[in-house]
Amino acid sequence: MSRYEYCWITLNDGVYTQEIAERVSCVFEILINEAHLSESDASFGFIASGVARELQCQNVAYAQGMSGLELAILCAKPLGIDLSAIEVVASQWSPEGWAGRMLALFQIQTGCTYEGVFRLMGFDELRDLYFSHEEDTPEEFCNFLSKMLKQRHVPGSRLKKLRTEAGFTQSQLACKAGLSLRSVQQYEQGIVSINNAAAGCLYKMSMVLQCPMEDLLDLF
Repeated sequence: MSRYEYCWITLNDGVYTQEIAERVSCVFEILINEAHLSESDASFGFIASGVARELQCQNVAYAQGMSGLELAILCAKPLGIDLSAIEVVASQWSPEGWAGRMLALFQIQTGCTYEGVFRLMGFDELRDLYFSHEEDTPEEFCNFLSKMLKQRHVPGSRLKKLRTEAGFTQSQLACKAGLSLRSVQQYEQGIVSINNAAAGCLYKMSMVLQCPMEDLLDLF
């Protein structure tokens, strides 16, 4: 394969679509309404615990092998909170439960990571959409959310962020990765889509920045 292709994957009829949507719905319902965590803490725990990544991969051990409560317990651990003794009666039809479900369906439909969504929108903002989009079908809401996030996304911003965090200038990154300065500039400015970059190019930059190749790709 000469190029690294990045595309959205439609999994509307995926094996674990409904299971994952129910688990994510339950996780945020429990963390926010039962454990009384803030939306930002709940989102952080969901990502930091690795639960988000496992559900993105449709890991059957998480999608079917664990309950929403068990996943919520895992999500609370990075925050230093023990929920093992909590007793809950979670409702997936609360605004938080609805938002969790729609978040999961959006991730499955588009392939955009949970972390990617949270970079552009906080869970609290997503939850507030319940009051104006409660009656939307999942497809209608996913299309709406996709348009909203596309408007906020700046092409090349992920590469720039990772480069800056690593302490490199554009010239230094280009030199270390064996690329032209112009190429790095064009990727960061969105003149050339980094999603269409050659696999070797992405690999070299990921090695320099010490990150997975997929972290360099634009969300949309």
